Amino acid sequence: MAWAKAPFCHSPRHRIINHEVIGQALLGILRWGLLLMLLAAACSSDEPTLVVAAASDLLPAMDELVAIFQQECGCRVRVTFGSSGTLVYQIRQRLPADVFLSADASYVDALTKDGYTHRGTERVYALGLLALAVPKGGEPAPKTLDELTAPRFNRIVIANPEYAPYGRAAQEALQNAGLWEVVQPRIVLAESASHATQLVKTGDAQAGIIPLSSAIASGDRLAWTSLPPQHYSPLSQKAAVLAHAPSPELGRRFLDFLTGPHGREVLRKYGFIIPEGG
Repeated sequence: MAWAKAPFCHSPRHRIINHEVIGQALLGILRWGLLLMLLAAACSSDEPTLVVAAASDLLPAMDELVAIFQQECGCRVRVTFGSSGTLVYQIRQRLPADVFLSADASYVDALTKDGYTHRGTERVYALGLLALAVPKGGEPAPKTLDELTAPRFNRIVIANPEYAPYGRAAQEALQNAGLWEVVQPRIVLAESASHATQLVKTGDAQAGIIPLSSAIASGDRLAWTSLPPQHYSPLSQKAAVLAHAPSPELGRRFLDFLTGPHGREVLRKYGFIIPEGG
C-alpha cells in the first residue's frame, strides 16, 4: 500500500518502530519455538491437549475461557496469539494447532477454500469493536475521531492494516470520517492489535485505535472511549477446526463451548457483540 511508505518511514520515530517490529518478530519466533517445546512435552503425557491459534484481540478474554474449558474437558489448553494475517501464514506452513480463532471471517473463509480447515466447523463467534485510547494519567481520552487532529497527538498507533483486521477497521473509521489524510503522517503501525495496545500503555504513542476488548481489560493503565460502530464495519470474527489438527474432536468441543452460554458470557464481558442467533 502506498501509504505504508509515507515520509515518516524515514524519521527517527519510524526507526524506533522498526526496532519494535523486529523485536516483535523475534518474539514471535521464540513463542513459536516455545509452542513446539510445549507440544513435545504434551505428546509425552497422556493428558489430552488442545492448541488454539488466536487473534491477539482475544488475549484479554482467553485466560477466563481457557480456565473454564479446561475444567469442563479435563484437558490442557495451549494458546498462541498473533495478528490474524500472521497466523494464517503460519497455518499454511502447518502451524501445530487444532483451532484458529480469527478476528476477520475472510481469513477463515480463505483457509476453508484452500482446504486448511475441517469443512462445516466454521462459525462466527463474535463481533469486535474499536476504542480510542490514551495512557492513563495524562490528557483525557478523545471522545471523537476529530479530536485526534489535536497537536497533542503526535503519535497515533493502529495495528498494521496489511495483516491485522483491527488495523483495517481503524483505517476504515478514519477514512469514513475524512481524517485519514490529515492524521496519516502521525500514524504509527504496530505488529498486532495487542502490540498497538501495549504502545499506548507505555506512552510510546499518545493515542491509539485499539480493540475494545483490550481497552476494557487494561484496568487503570488506559483512558478510553468506545468508538461507535457507525464509523466502521464491526469485525466479524470466525473460528474453525484446522484440517491438520492433532485433536479435531477436542477442537469441535472448544468451538461448541466458545459459542455456548459460558463462552458467550465471557466474550460479552470483554465488549464483544454476540452475533444474532448466537
